[in-house]
Amino acid sequence: GKYSAQATAAARDLLAMPLSAASKNLLDRSDRDYLYQILTAAGDRSQVAAAQTQLLLPNGQIDRGALRYLQQTLGEESVAVAIRAWEDPRMPATQKEPLARLALSYVGASDRADQFYESAIADPALSPEARKNLIEDLNQDGFANAKKPTPADLALVERRIALIDRLAPGGARDPIMAAAFAEARKDLVALRDKALQAPAKPKP
Repeated sequence: GKYSAQATAAARDLLAMPLSAASKNLLDRSDRDYLYQILTAAGDRSQVAAAQTQLLLPNGQIDRGALRYLQQTLGEESVAVAIRAWEDPRMPATQKEPLARLALSYVGASDRADQFYESAIADPALSPEARKNLIEDLNQDGFANAKKPTPADLALVERRIALIDRLAPGGARDPIMAAAFAEARKDLVALRDKALQAPAKPKP
């Protein structure tokens, strides 16, 4: 931590430089991601407002580093940021999937995330593959420990199973969606059953 203050100051200065659509070399491809990681590690929230205005880069790509920084800094409140970006007419349809994936991390724990997620997976602007992945990953994103679920994780599993049971009938007309819901439910039930199994008693 000896140079923490200097590092965060340098990261802020570099992120404040005008965005450029010019091509970059391979070493610069993830430069903003690295800078946001420095701020996140330092608990620096100074770039929250700027990151929201710069989610869409001049090259038409979403700034995943900025999006990750906002999620890690704001937590569930970042869902509101993702919704505003989704509704921005400048946001290309091809760049919207990461916004829905941010909401996926809070599905079952936030009504706002649930509503956004439901509208996203029903939006034809997203590719069928993106919508399929967002559904199937209900058993992965957002858990504190998917391999050994915590009590909070188990509650989240139950809420997501209930969500699937509510949404799946509407997706039955689309075989890809129906299969994705079935796969996600199967995996969530298996996760729940494994977590609820009584631990084996030690041998005497």
